[in-house]
Amino acid sequence: MATRPVKNYGDAPPSRRSCIVVTPALVYGSWSWLDDIIRHSPDISWLVVGYGSIPETAPKNVRFVTLRGGNYLKVGRLGTRTPFLWLNWLYVMPLVLIAMAHTWRIKPFIIVGNGIASASLLVACRAASPRTRVWLAYHSAIGHLPSIVRVGIRIVLAPVSGAVCNSLGNKRELQSVMPGRRIVPVEHWADDVFFTGDVRPSRMAPGCASSRPIRVLYVGRTDPEKFGQCERVCTALAQQGLVELTVVGPTAAVASPPGVRFMGYVSSRAALHELYQDADVTWAPADVDYLSRPGVESLASGCPIIVSDIPAVEGKCDGSVRIPRNLIPKSVGVVVDGADDREVIALFRSWATGAGTPGEREACRMLARARFSSQNIRLIVDTWFSARH
Repeated sequence: MATRPVKNYGDAPPSRRSCIVVTPALVYGSWSWLDDIIRHSPDISWLVVGYGSIPETAPKNVRFVTLRGGNYLKVGRLGTRTPFLWLNWLYVMPLVLIAMAHTWRIKPFIIVGNGIASASLLVACRAASPRTRVWLAYHSAIGHLPSIVRVGIRIVLAPVSGAVCNSLGNKRELQSVMPGRRIVPVEHWADDVFFTGDVRPSRMAPGCASSRPIRVLYVGRTDPEKFGQCERVCTALAQQGLVELTVVGPTAAVASPPGVRFMGYVSSRAALHELYQDADVTWAPADVDYLSRPGVESLASGCPIIVSDIPAVEGKCDGSVRIPRNLIPKSVGVVVDGADDREVIALFRSWATGAGTPGEREACRMLARARFSSQNIRLIVDTWFSARH
């Protein structure tokens, strides 16, 4: 178990300026969301309890208590299936026990649980600090679960004070299991680094056939519901020399085909920004009514996006629900039929012949500045630290 010391800020009582965060992983999208909030709040003392390694560039106002035995990719994927939901609670139990021990000393103003299992178990920490409130950070889906399971979730979340989620759809789901509590939807944002530098001119001029492959970037987990269509389409087109696919995420288990490059995870946001800028289009997973973090980071970097209209979330990817084609303006990208690879292949071929482009690069950044900047973080911090419920 690794730890790093914490520094107290200001003269206010620690309970008013401190927070414990419990997260099942210190990587992936939901942690990046929390990490941004922490980095943009230097006036608050944070204690993060989670599985993984302490980030090398963590702020000085953060203390980490980490366990190295977790594997959230395996547990999380199995734990989404109804018969194995209990694994989520078992998995985070050691983290909750550590958080409870620290609650006696810190008496934090709030405790934030990353996920339903974490938040529901963290309510026990109020035995050590009755005035502390527990908030849920929600980036999941429960609408597909059987009604009896949702009733159980409603019971275990009854003592939780409120939730912050990333879309109106998530808010509607939570309202069914957290009636009467404050639920605040806040769209994903891109870190400030993705807005730096000038937007690079497009290399895909309308009316001009491309003399080189289209550079496609994919960032994130390579689960089938997220990466499946991207992999199928781009692998086929790469074999014909029309596409070059770069994947930032888990390394492929087998040798990559020609034209496909698996880079592994890229921890440097500046390096990731460079990859977005160098791409012609980013294949971005999405849920029914919101973009993923890679999608908004790509737009902030000035790179158009392509989105499959089948939600990239297990439990919603059976084709029964589709992402609306107007999820994003046509000026910044396109939403395609996630069940029709031929349509997408034809679209890429039209781009290669100069019949169109994925979007306008300047328009991408303009939209990102208006909707997906780090200003969204302030709403979350104010929600957590300015009110008691």
